[in-house]
Amino acid sequence: MKKSSLLSFVILVVFSTMASAQDIAEIYTKAINQFVTTNVALSLDVRETNKSGKVKTRSLDVLLGEFGIAEKTRIEIKEPVRAKGIVILITKLPEATGLIEIFTPANGKTRKLKATPKNIALVGSGLFLANFSTTNEKELTFTARKKEKLKEHGICHVIDVIERKKGGKPEKTTLFIKENSFHLVQVVSYTANDTPKNITKFSNFQALDGFKEKVQPMHIITKDIKSNALTEITVNAVTPQSTLTEDDFKIPSLSN
Repeated sequence: MKKSSLLSFVILVVFSTMASAQDIAEIYTKAINQFVTTNVALSLDVRETNKSGKVKTRSLDVLLGEFGIAEKTRIEIKEPVRAKGIVILITKLPEATGLIEIFTPANGKTRKLKATPKNIALVGSGLFLANFSTTNEKELTFTARKKEKLKEHGICHVIDVIERKKGGKPEKTTLFIKENSFHLVQVVSYTANDTPKNITKFSNFQALDGFKEKVQPMHIITKDIKSNALTEITVNAVTPQSTLTEDDFKIPSLSN
């Protein structure tokens, strides 16, 4: 082979193995679109182990729905008995800070907070699923890394995703997406200083009755890298809810 032909061949190989921005976005979309993120009810068991090894368990019923531009999540604690009946309602809006309402049956009162990422993390509502689907993809920047082989899942696409919201600091996550199935199997989130903060692993993917081409990871583990605290979520049931109304998301607040 002539030198010029060899050089052309090498260039062709290099460019054929590099994913374009469109290819990366399509991989991301295929992975995220597999999740059910609205019109669904979930039953969850949550096991939290703090840095000292102390374990706390909860059972939750979760309802997800969308009404116009508003995305609503209703979480009701079923166990332990001392927390039974506590209801958390999160209303998220695309262009404004949403609202968190926490109803406590012991006093019949509802506490209200702004739905900032920090407050959402505090109430624990974001533990069971990183809901990327509500993010405006125009606010995202995708960068492909070299594919990696994960022990549990085989070869994965690795994509850095940076979200730039107006008025906020850029937020970075790294997604590991299984090559053949496009299952999102691992997410690494970072601090503002680009230091890894949390690792979330998804496993035991199951096809869902009543949902076309949707899957649910039935086992989710999140590790806080700094403290080694663990949150383990087991999804017991996923049920489609095609006739939800806003009345389904009301909390039994007796006073404010």
